[in-house]
Amino acid sequence: MKKFIALLLTFSLVLTACDSNKEVNLQSMSETKENDYKQSDSLSDKIVIEKFRIDIPENASVSSFCVYDDIIYYSINYISKYENSEGNKTELVFDKKDNTEIRSCSLDNSEDKLIYKYDEDTPINITDIQFNGTYLIWEDYDKYQMYTINSMDLKNSDTDKAPEKIFSQGKDDSKLKSITLTISEDELYWYDYSSKDDTVLSLYSYDFKDKNTNAKVEKLTLDSPYEHLSLNDGLFTTYQREDGFTLIKTFEDFKKAKTTLKVSENIRNPVANKKICAWMQGGENANKDYIFVYSFSKKDIEKIKVFEVFSYSVLDDLLIINQKDGIYCYDIENSQYNRIISESEDSSCGYIYSGIEDNLYFERWAEDNVLEVYNYKIA
Repeated sequence: MKKFIALLLTFSLVLTACDSNKEVNLQSMSETKENDYKQSDSLSDKIVIEKFRIDIPENASVSSFCVYDDIIYYSINYISKYENSEGNKTELVFDKKDNTEIRSCSLDNSEDKLIYKYDEDTPINITDIQFNGTYLIWEDYDKYQMYTINSMDLKNSDTDKAPEKIFSQGKDDSKLKSITLTISEDELYWYDYSSKDDTVLSLYSYDFKDKNTNAKVEKLTLDSPYEHLSLNDGLFTTYQREDGFTLIKTFEDFKKAKTTLKVSENIRNPVANKKICAWMQGGENANKDYIFVYSFSKKDIEKIKVFEVFSYSVLDDLLIINQKDGIYCYDIENSQYNRIISESEDSSCGYIYSGIEDNLYFERWAEDNVLEVYNYKIA
């Protein structure tokens, strides 16, 4: 009897090991069925919505921000004050009090404080900010339009200390004019071309502990080198073309793919967590009328009709889509949907970012001189 139980346990472990690295062959996206979703107002009850609202000084603008816990981190610059609409400098002499700032503000606006202020002779543009609870990371551009990735430890050091420059264009053999960042608790990630081949992309990481840069996944063929690496629910998602197929791969530690979804067409911008994976068709002649979704529990692929999609991401079993007429929420498991923010000529929403705490956040443009950011969490 004990021998039988031991064999049974061994067989179970083998099955588990096989399931942890499975490849799923999906049919052509052109043959994928369109699911019939029913409108449901109750979907709003599945989401906790937090709204940050910050007044911005006159002639200033916010170029980047991120949300962590109940705090928003953002940058303020006065570039538009010293440049015309064509990007050429005006005759106005730069006043150093208008140097670019990085600030933080609590959800209830009880505390808005300065984290870092530049001391330059020109306004600096910051295009990306990330925070993981310890390290605040941002990407800035100097007067020569060369980018630098900066790091500041907000947990273990004095904020009066100058930021550490951890990576820069030119100095570190970067082939791109900018990179798109994703942060985890331990590392920073981005796509860039290989130093040996400027036609092949790799996924790189910077380790905050040992301060080393490594290639995590090589020989990637992305639709765009500026795509965000998807990180949701502890799951990384990227993709590559191989032997005429696109392989959408999810990883937990980059040692071996957890799941590989195999499709025949080109794709772009895959996002996934442990429940669903979503993507759009890529390539020059891509059909932009649908988002494709694979449910790991249903083990099935479907497509959702969309209209001028700007961005999308996943939150638990929900797919959140920013399209022309508002923000939509799709419950993939129950085939329900609802429009949770309506848009008009006077307002629109920005890119949907995935936070490190399994949250989504985006900016809504509705008023001048106001930064309004929505943060979504599962109720």
